[in-house]
Amino acid sequence: YASCKLGVGDADNNYYVRAYVLVQDSVGAYTYLYQDNIEVNPASNNDFYSLVNGNIDDTEDSSETEDAEVVLSSSSTSMKKRSIDCSQTSVKYCRFELNREKCSRTANTCGECIHNSTVMYVGDAGDSNNPCVELPSRRRRSRRMLSESNITCVQNSDCTDINPFMLCNTVNNNCYFPPKNCTSLCFQDSSNQCGAIEINTGKLLSINSSSSCLNGDFSCKAICICGNGNEGSNCDVSIEELGNAQAVRVRLLEVLERLTQSESATVTTVSSWISYLSSIVALYTCPSEQLTVESINMALNLLQDTLLPSLSTIVETNNLDIITSTIHDSIISIIDGITQAIAKI
Repeated sequence: YASCKLGVGDADNNYYVRAYVLVQDSVGAYTYLYQDNIEVNPASNNDFYSLVNGNIDDTEDSSETEDAEVVLSSSSTSMKKRSIDCSQTSVKYCRFELNREKCSRTANTCGECIHNSTVMYVGDAGDSNNPCVELPSRRRRSRRMLSESNITCVQNSDCTDINPFMLCNTVNNNCYFPPKNCTSLCFQDSSNQCGAIEINTGKLLSINSSSSCLNGDFSCKAICICGNGNEGSNCDVSIEELGNAQAVRVRLLEVLERLTQSESATVTTVSSWISYLSSIVALYTCPSEQLTVESINMALNLLQDTLLPSLSTIVETNNLDIITSTIHDSIISIIDGITQAIAKI
């Protein structure tokens, strides 16, 4: 018999997955079976890292590329669907109050600004609980030249018509820019503090100040400054757990490196390599603090020395006019993940 490890199911579908079995003989005849509603629940983070390490250990004694592919595929699927606590950020709150996608990647934090064909919303990039606002028309933006400190108001619409990030202070009837806030998780431990940093430089602007980083200022963001000995964007990850996560990222990159050395570069294999690397380092599966200097260098070397040159050769050899949107999006997510991790070091 044969066995195969399955990645965790989708939380929105009760953690169910569909499994296919394809059987083929030496002359090409084949048949397949599938089964729905196989429940694959998420393990705790440390148990998950232990399981991945065990799977990687098995591949080191095997010369079969399929074994490495199974480990990378099942691990990347599970990392995309790790159990995230979103109990304090409902879909309704994210979608209709903040104009953001639902919480799915960062604990109790809404996703990116909603984009659709009729309305464009702008706000802080990535996951955040700061609001996204509708991009004003050119006519409305022209009124932005007025001095905000002297704009009087009775209700919020008096201010948002001038600048969508402003609100009305009904005490003094003046428009103002509200400060960006940390998530509620940050304040569950009184030793943590909410601060603000410059996004490009990482420079600390303030601690517990409400005036240094305001909504509408895309050069800064609010961060939780850990005082409880933990790490992570909400100071909810132990040092041990973070170390395990960082070590697993390095080992998965080593598996991918071996795979690229043992497989020939084809459209199919290179697409898979890029997808695997995206799953290891992209922000949607990997918080920036889980990448170390070692893993950043490994990811950069894989991208620059192997993946992009192989992709370029394939495009030229096969006279391909375009790169598929999936490959393009994966490469962008890899670069973005690495860039964000470098900024945190």
